[in-house]
Amino acid sequence: MPKHAVKRTRTSDNVDGDAWQCLVQQYPQIAEAISGSVERLLSCTCLDERTTQLVYIAVQTAVCYPLAVKYHVPLALQAGATKDEIVGAAAIAAAAAGPKGFVVCFPSILSETGKKNS
Repeated sequence: MPKHAVKRTRTSDNVDGDAWQCLVQQYPQIAEAISGSVERLLSCTCLDERTTQLVYIAVQTAVCYPLAVKYHVPLALQAGATKDEIVGAAAIAAAAAGPKGFVVCFPSILSETGKKNS
């Protein structure tokens, strides 16, 4: 794992609403294989953690996956991204893939960036 990487731990209180947690509980070998391949791919990039998280947010916004956006926003903030940068990454997704993902994911962005200010 790159030195700059933030430890990723997926958690959820709502197993029914979190497909990843359900996969971890019911098929841990598959979840471990997926996690391992993601970590290997991330180790090949020269992007810093802040940029990596902003890219994750943009891509997950483009594919309308608010649960993943909600997961990556705190990691982006922890890595030094600002609220404006996070919203900007999501806006790029809207420009590239259409506004649906932005509209679906924007509440998660607001919710997670608001927690930092509390």
